[in-house]
Amino acid sequence: MVRIAVASRFVAVTFLCIALSGLMVARSHAKILIGTIFSRSNGRNIEYRVYVPPGYNGTAATRYPVVYSLHGEGGTAARRAANYAPTLDQYINSGQAIPMIWVFPDGQNNSYYGNAFDGHKQVYSNIIGELVSVIDSKFKTVANRSARALEGFSMGGFGSGMLAATNTRLFSATVLSGAVVPTWEKLLLKQPAVADEMYNSVEANWLPYSLWDTTAANSVSIAATVNYKMLCGEFDGQLANNQKFANYLRSLGIKPQFQVLPGVGHGGLMYMQNGTAIRFLSRHFQNQP
Repeated sequence: MVRIAVASRFVAVTFLCIALSGLMVARSHAKILIGTIFSRSNGRNIEYRVYVPPGYNGTAATRYPVVYSLHGEGGTAARRAANYAPTLDQYINSGQAIPMIWVFPDGQNNSYYGNAFDGHKQVYSNIIGELVSVIDSKFKTVANRSARALEGFSMGGFGSGMLAATNTRLFSATVLSGAVVPTWEKLLLKQPAVADEMYNSVEANWLPYSLWDTTAANSVSIAATVNYKMLCGEFDGQLANNQKFANYLRSLGIKPQFQVLPGVGHGGLMYMQNGTAIRFLSRHFQNQP
């Protein structure tokens, strides 16, 4: 069961809306939609947000590529969607980017986009096993991997790399922005509470969701099929770690496009407003056969 409601970002504006299979979709303005899915893997309802571009019409034949945008630790889908929407509007309305649907899943605070050992947080299963198919069934997406990508900041950058590594059949591009890229040893040292809550402080529980290990295991497929972009601000404390991970990718035969953003620190809004991820993904979709 999926319920969608409209969350407008405009005040004192009347929208002409249409009903489509239980959806309320704006006819001529970009909107943020609130979705709720009953997640069988989590045993409860999980909310998400969807940005539909200006001109989106749920009854028209036009279909759009889709980006799954992942928030950082302590973030929320609602906050990331609200913060990203003005920049998406700017780039799409100005013609600097093609119209795209952006989906903002719930990373459940500190999951690193994996599944918890005891089942209380099943973020990986929710996104891969449930949300992707719901989005393709309820929205006017181009429902194939060439028109589906990942993007994320900080913990979400980790997630966008890991989900792409383990699901090359689903995603054709990924952008890691200011990604936090811990190894198991670094997670135990820097974030022992996460290691305990998510993985019971047992490395074997972490390995299926380790960015480093899943990338190595799937390196041939990633190198051949995934358009890989890494962004890191010159003032981002994660810069050295990002450079190390980029070199690791190269050692595996993967060739990431690595870019240092001048004046940017470790702040999600700075990466959004910079717009590099939007432009990269727009070009990626335009270049697909």
